[in-house]
Amino acid sequence: MCASQVIPLFCAPLEYWTVTLREGAYLLVIVALGLRLGRDMLALHRWQPDLFRGGPIILRTTRPLAVSPTSIPTPPLRTGWFFGAKYKVLSNSEVGFTAQSFNSPCLIGRLVVDSEAPSLTLLARPLWTAYAVFIVGFTFIGFPWQALLLAIGLMAVNYAWEVHEFRRLFRTVVEQIEHGLRA
Repeated sequence: MCASQVIPLFCAPLEYWTVTLREGAYLLVIVALGLRLGRDMLALHRWQPDLFRGGPIILRTTRPLAVSPTSIPTPPLRTGWFFGAKYKVLSNSEVGFTAQSFNSPCLIGRLVVDSEAPSLTLLARPLWTAYAVFIVGFTFIGFPWQALLLAIGLMAVNYAWEVHEFRRLFRTVVEQIEHGLRA
C-alpha cells in the first residue's frame, strides 16, 4: 500500500485495530484520568464545596485576628495576564477561591474563619488531574524526553506562581479584615 493512500477507519483490516497490552494500559489510564478531569472541572465550574474540602492540603497558613469578621472580603486581584482571583462563598465562615495564572488552576483554595479563637486560615489543595493527563499523554504519544521535561518545568513554574498568588491573596484579605476592624 502506498503511503498516500488513506484507509477509512471502518474499512481498516484487523491488524490496524490490534493494541498491545502496554498501549491498552496507557489508554485505560488516560481514559480514567480524563473522566476524573471532567468530574473535577465540572465540580470546579459548579463551585461544589466537596471539591474544596477534600484532598490533601499542601499549603496551610493561619493568622490570628483581633475579632472574628462577619464576612470574608473578596478583593479583585490580578493573578495572571488574563486571569484574576475568583471567589465563591461556601458557608458563613468559609470562601472557596482560585487564583489561576494559566488556562486551568493547579491549586484550589479555601479561606476559613475560626470564630472561637478568631483567626483566618488559608487551605490550598492540588487540582492535579489536568497535569496528570498531560504528563501521561506526553509519554503515551512518544514525545521526546526534552519536551516532557520542558512541560514538567512549565507546570512547576505555574505551581510556584499560584502558591505565590495564594499567599498574596491571603495577605490582602487579612489586611482588609484588619483595616475594616480599625475603621
